[in-house]
Amino acid sequence: MLPTDLSIDDDLYMTHGIQDNIRYLCADDIDELCIEDTRTLLDIDKVRTAEDTIITVLPTTELIDWQHKRADFMAMKIHKKSPTVKGALHSSNAWIYWHHDFRKQRLFVQRIRILDEPGGERDDVFVGLVLSAIREAQSWALPTVVLWGVASDLPNRFDILKTRLGRLNPILQTQRRETTSIRWRGGKNDKTDNIPDEHYAWN
Repeated sequence: MLPTDLSIDDDLYMTHGIQDNIRYLCADDIDELCIEDTRTLLDIDKVRTAEDTIITVLPTTELIDWQHKRADFMAMKIHKKSPTVKGALHSSNAWIYWHHDFRKQRLFVQRIRILDEPGGERDDVFVGLVLSAIREAQSWALPTVVLWGVASDLPNRFDILKTRLGRLNPILQTQRRETTSIRWRGGKNDKTDNIPDEHYAWN
């Protein structure tokens, strides 16, 4: 969980490339990105070994949009208007989606998709995308941004945020109330990993 009481000034935007490298996404932008994301995940699945027991819930437009429509419905009831910004796209072909939970007073990050970048560029992109989510939460007076297991190394991601954003104090929780429900027929009762384990798969 990330508190949104961080003061995001012009220097912070410039340092992490918010103004130059990121544009915000609306609902019409989502479908094309979901198609590309799903294709990429299916290609990765082809190289996994037969011994791996991995479940992947694909980030389809239907899943992403269902959470957006739920947020829009609650927003109209509470605020008489709905959010138009659904995420952000980085110039490196990385992106983030989120949805607003006005009942829980949280902005849930649905998905962060970052391809491998050389050196520390991947971390720079991650910080920039997270800052865009914090900014969106602030615009709706939501006190918390919630990230699930981004790239399966959330503790490392939090360390990066602490290092880059000294005024941010993320809170790491090992348990959560929300769960991902999957119907699996004919599978063995083996231990499984859900990869990627992100909030878009919550249903």
